[in-house]
Parts: sequence; structure tokens; C-alpha cells
Amino acid sequence: ALRFRPGPDRVQYALAFGVPGAGVDVVGDKENDTCRVHLSFLARVRGADGAVVETISGDIPYTGPLSAAAALRRGTIPFGGSLMLAPGRYTLETAVIDRESGKASAQRSELTVPAARALGVSELVLARRLEPVSGPNPDDPLHSEAGRIVPALDGLVSGGAGLLVYAVVYAAESGLAGEHH
Repeated sequence: ALRFRPGPDRVQYALAFGVPGAGVDVVGDKENDTCRVHLSFLARVRGADGAVVETISGDIPYTGPLSAAAALRRGTIPFGGSLMLAPGRYTLETAVIDRESGKASAQRSELTVPAARALGVSELVLARRLEPVSGPNPDDPLHSEAGRIVPALDGLVSGGAGLLVYAVVYAAESGLAGEHH
């Protein structure tokens, strides 16, 4: 859960997840020269009373060239979403299902949302890469003018290409004050 845009009564978070490709069934079809992966995910945020306050879910079917199978197994398959939370303590419950193998994984973590201040700074995000985008998306805090940030969820980046770090500074009165990467 990456903290971003503070508001008067809610704070925007980007939920970023990654499934190691080594744990996913990448199904190859030599006859059609394709491979496929199919993941489904669910994230629930529960308030201090245990009630569900936000839910994000998605289905990620992927079919690509058979030559991509090895890269899928070596990499991390990212997914996530954006949500707004009031200050307080929460429990974040996540689950992912590999639809090809039937394997599932779940995790629970705690999240504390601070009250907004006059000047706010987002989480500092170590980025794996910057993906091109076709236009602005103000609802996605990982979307910048330069592209969409793909976080390095494992905290590791490969050498040679430089280090990409992303953060946003906000002023409470106007929302976005500036973006730095």
C-alpha cells in the first residue's frame, strides 16, 4: 500500500502487488506458438471494526508468444489498483489465484492511514520501469506525465539502466504541488 494524494478527509493509496513468475503456471502451446497465464486477485481493506471498507479485484488473462514464456517465469507479474481511505487503522487482505494450476496465495497486513497535513509527500517508490501511456489518468497515483510507474516490489532493480525513484509533493489547498522522478 503506497500512500499518495492526501485530501481533507481521505488519503489516496495505490495498492501494488506482484506475483513471482516462477510460482505461476505458464502454459505453452507449441502448436499455436503461444503461452498463457491467467491470474485473478482480490484485495479487501477492513476497518478497525472488521467491516470491509474497500475492495479491489481483477482478472488478468494473458496470451502471448511462446518466446515470452521464459521471461514470464523469471519476472514478476504486477497488478493493483487505487483507493481512498479515511485516517485510521486497517487490515489489508490480499489473495491471488492461478487459474491454470488452481494454486492460491493469501496475505494479511496492517495499514495505518495518517491524518492529512498542510504539505504532504507520497511514499518514495523504487520503480522497476516506466511504461508508456496513451493519456492522463488522474485516478492512478502511479501515473505521471512521463508514463506509468511499475514499482519494484521486491526492492531490487537491475543495474545499467539507472535508478528510477518516484515521489509526489502535495499542498493541501491545491492537491498536486509537484512531481519528481
